Amino acid sequence: MTDRPIKNKYIMISEKLSEAAKSVIPIVAVVLVLSLTIAPIPTDLMLSFLLGILFLVLGMGLFSLGAEMSMTPIGSKIGTSCYNGNFAYVVFNSRICDFAAALVLRSRYLHGNRL
Repeated sequence: MTDRPIKNKYIMISEKLSEAAKSVIPIVAVVLVLSLTIAPIPTDLMLSFLLGILFLVLGMGLFSLGAEMSMTPIGSKIGTSCYNGNFAYVVFNSRICDFAAALVLRSRYLHGNRL
């Protein structure tokens, strides 16, 4: 039973890394095409760029994974607590207050701030 969560984590990590790579590929392609055609750059600078891309993809993927793993339980708990309480009543009343405040501000604007 312990292998299943590990496989799921490996799948999650690979998904996040592939998402990060897909988001970086267009910029990398443009830079590579320009550096190979119009503005050639030295080899050491190109290797530094490629290493930077690798670290960028790794950092973006791990950040995205960490954000998802931490925010999903928080959102689930907040949603459960809002559902169990009278959150809909509070939201409805706050919408009424917002509407009333908008009416007051509109009337102040229309009547030249004489209220």
